[in-house]
Amino acid sequence: MVATTNGVPCWQVAVVTDSTAYLPSELSGTYDLTVVPLTVVINGAEGLEGEEISPAEVAHALSQRRVAVSTSRPAPEQFAAAYRRLLHGTCPVVVVPNALPHGVSTRRSSLTRPVAVAAGSLIQRKGFDLLIDAWAPIAHEHPEWHLRIFGVGDQSDELAERVRRLGLTGTVHLPGFAGDLAGEFDAASLFVLSSRREGMPMVLIEAMAAGLPVVAFDCPTGPADVLGGGRFGVLVPVGDVAALTDALRGVITDSWERRRLADLAVDRARDFDPNATASRWEELFTRLADERGLPVGR
Repeated sequence: MVATTNGVPCWQVAVVTDSTAYLPSELSGTYDLTVVPLTVVINGAEGLEGEEISPAEVAHALSQRRVAVSTSRPAPEQFAAAYRRLLHGTCPVVVVPNALPHGVSTRRSSLTRPVAVAAGSLIQRKGFDLLIDAWAPIAHEHPEWHLRIFGVGDQSDELAERVRRLGLTGTVHLPGFAGDLAGEFDAASLFVLSSRREGMPMVLIEAMAAGLPVVAFDCPTGPADVLGGGRFGVLVPVGDVAALTDALRGVITDSWERRRLADLAVDRARDFDPNATASRWEELFTRLADERGLPVGR
């Protein structure tokens, strides 16, 4: 509980995130949080682009906070530097990773079924057109393998036509919304992320927690951070369809490599455990209170 004066909190923390869904629920009734909803995309030197609120509005909102900005974003150094420039040193900037939602299945895939999965909105940014193109050689070389792309969106008809035109009907499936994505992960042996651009790819982390090896485009701004630059999964240059095919082929044809990558994925996913993330928030709030001589208790 935050110390108060006449019922007014003595300090506040502004949380900059594109979603409050992954903020550990244990903290909502314990600390006074000011949430600034923001979808932020960083593209090289272009800096911050606010899709819901402009950078100037963010700067003004956060300048009113007396303590810190916490950003639950990938590419932490990039985003931290961008926010420091935006705030002109008026607030310290701290990065806390998003947590996996409570209740995410910890079942591990047996990796015995010849199924690759991808999931997300069927929109241009997710790159499923590139994934379908990359899968075409795999379908001919390994016809026993199937690709299942879960999601809905305005590219649904276009992607279905692409599957038909490439002769992949019966091999590439577009089932729509997955009511039990954890169950689909359990029935698969590989997860693919083909995005041209990403935020914090939580579906990638959920797949890793389910024990799926990962092949992903090294797109701005999330996969490389989650995959440790390629230590916990296979990264290929964004948009390089031939490289994606080669990476898929390598994982599909090597069962030992699939299991090695699966073990690494599970280890990495533990870093996003809700309890671990909650502890980081607790440590941040306690440190901030200690620096200001504020008593913090339960």
